[in-house]
Amino acid sequence: MTRATANGTSPPVEGTLRRVLLGLTAATAIGTILELVLLEHTEDALQWVPFVLCALILGCVAAVWLRPGRRTILALRIVMALAVIASVVGAVLHLNGNRDLVAETQPDVTGMAALWEAIHGGNPFLASGILGLMAVMAIAATVRHPALGNRTDG
Repeated sequence: MTRATANGTSPPVEGTLRRVLLGLTAATAIGTILELVLLEHTEDALQWVPFVLCALILGCVAAVWLRPGRRTILALRIVMALAVIASVVGAVLHLNGNRDLVAETQPDVTGMAALWEAIHGGNPFLASGILGLMAVMAIAATVRHPALGNRTDG
């Protein structure tokens, strides 16, 4: 299987898959912004991080879609690495917030029972995982991208 057609573009199926993955990433970023607005996820500076990341994701996806090139793909991958980090940090922050609430409201609950309560708390433990999901989709869209040239490291 060849990586690129004679004019340097993706074969039809690859190109379609790349566009679908980038489109899904953009749609997910837009949906995430809307959900964060509806949840009023704006109480402090840390709660604005997913808004900023989603805006960066949308910008990078648009750049790769409209002008695929080594620099735009690298920028997308860097933003996606930040999204993965923010995803993990967000999960920890949500879990810690829930744990603190459990400690305040149920001081007799400790150990695994307290962890279980924290996981099921008001701050959705896995909500920030959506940033990681967007990263996986966008990075998958750039694997062996023809704009990267003939390099074999993807």
